[in-house]
Amino acid sequence: MRAIIIDDEEDSRRVLEIVLQTHCPNVEIVALCHSAMDGLKSLKENTVEVVFLDVNMPIMNGFEMLEVLPTRDFEVVFVTAHDHFGIEAVKASACDYLLKPVSADSLKGAVAKVKDRLQKKKVATPAVTPLKRLILPTSEGFQIVDPRKIEYIQAEGEYCRLIMEDESQILHSKKLGVTELQLEDYDFCRAHKSYLVNLHQIEKFLKANNGTLIMNSGKEIPVSRTRKKAIVELFRNPGQWS
Repeated sequence: MRAIIIDDEEDSRRVLEIVLQTHCPNVEIVALCHSAMDGLKSLKENTVEVVFLDVNMPIMNGFEMLEVLPTRDFEVVFVTAHDHFGIEAVKASACDYLLKPVSADSLKGAVAKVKDRLQKKKVATPAVTPLKRLILPTSEGFQIVDPRKIEYIQAEGEYCRLIMEDESQILHSKKLGVTELQLEDYDFCRAHKSYLVNLHQIEKFLKANNGTLIMNSGKEIPVSRTRKKAIVELFRNPGQWS
């Protein structure tokens, strides 16, 4: 697979290049870029399957660079010295998120994930998959909900309450566990025995104490002690989320 490395630190670029050449011979590095602007120029000139991208760079950071692209037909592996960009990486649909200094094993794991994604894209059917909706029974009939517009879901005894991104609420006559199963094809995670949250509606994760999720609406969702480790792991390994 063809790759580009984008990092404003020369030493980091060179080290990553050496580790890739030594331990991932199936990766061909076509360019080493010293800035996001240099990376954008290189992407116009080269077709690549993966970009190893730093986050903190002057003028334009890695996330801002991706937002500038009109389309993206390559996988992204973030390589950074900071561990608190996991949520942003998930929202950017990154394949993996590696911390500097990058070990050979973690890099080989990231390349394997990229290869797996590329293979799945090749065998994927070109037909458009219809959007799966959540159908909720109501006293008047049924209500159809787009799961992407759910911010979070809160348990209320034998029921659960869906809080939508427009702040409207829907009371669902099923337990939270049943609703969680209905949403297993979407990016929802259990933060607490009473809360199921939409990963793409999270703005921040505060690790203090047991942990707190700050949603886009500003709502604070508690993270239980038993779920904290799993939540942190999800944000450190965004490749498992679509």
